[in-house]
Amino acid sequence: MLYQKSDSTRLKKQLSDSYPSRELIRRVYESLAFYFQLAAGTGLGAMFPFDLIDFATTFHYNHLQAYNALKLLEQAGYLELTDELDNPSRVYFTTKRDALYQEKSGDPLSDNLLQVLLRSYTGLFADYIAIQEELLAKRLGCSADQVYQSLLGLSRMGILHYIPRKKAPYIIYTRNREETERVAISKACYEDRRARSAARVEAMLAYVGDEGGCRSHRLLAYFGEQDAEACGQCDVCLSKTETGLNQYQYQRVKASIEAILNEVGPCGHDTLVDEVRRRLSAEAAMASPGKPLLPMDELPILTVIRHLCDEGTLQYDPDQCHFFH
Repeated sequence: MLYQKSDSTRLKKQLSDSYPSRELIRRVYESLAFYFQLAAGTGLGAMFPFDLIDFATTFHYNHLQAYNALKLLEQAGYLELTDELDNPSRVYFTTKRDALYQEKSGDPLSDNLLQVLLRSYTGLFADYIAIQEELLAKRLGCSADQVYQSLLGLSRMGILHYIPRKKAPYIIYTRNREETERVAISKACYEDRRARSAARVEAMLAYVGDEGGCRSHRLLAYFGEQDAEACGQCDVCLSKTETGLNQYQYQRVKASIEAILNEVGPCGHDTLVDEVRRRLSAEAAMASPGKPLLPMDELPILTVIRHLCDEGTLQYDPDQCHFFH
């Protein structure tokens, strides 16, 4: 697993950027109204093409914080920020129909293009009409780029107004623009969502950390499976402990010792070791392929017992010669 300590700082910074302060959210909302020249009490249903980079640069916002402020405003019901929409090219004839037939561009391709436009589309003198450069190019027997250049030339001559095709996100006002001080971001939109995001970040950091046991167990616990067994195959399970056993082996021996003492009570040395070996043998017989071999010799079991005594998890009564916890 590729992970550096700096990733933790980056994740926490990302969480902070994802939930800018309420003050910043209100300022972004106000700046957006200035950007679109939208007065308070108006704008319901208004739709504007939106350039996030230009907006953030104009009003000196961090691009990521501005974006997340807009998404929170969307959650609060003030507006909608769409994904990029494919807007087709549009043409509107600014020259009167009668005058058009008298004007010549001086370029045969452009003159032919005007004729093909008039034959292919209606309403060009009344409003902007969506066109397809590829279709016009096919009918003219030229390339789409040649059609594009001719349309630009005709637009510069004032014969028509050409808006090239573009992809852009849109801001749609889902209610009239509010006065800035009246913009309210509810607890459900802000605190509750931030708490869930923070919990996901903490869960991710806990998963990649070196403490906490088997990674597979941690992952399953995140999804509610608290009783899942260690996988015995991840880097944590296979890492060596002070006893010389890997984590998986150590935890299985430790779990057997604790289960025996809970069920039977204090045990002498031989009884405890024999019972641990018996349980591990039964467990190994039922283990799925790929899991590490469990220790069956007396020495590694004694090593774990000694380690548990050293850390205080297990106690030994020299008078009674038995272990307890």
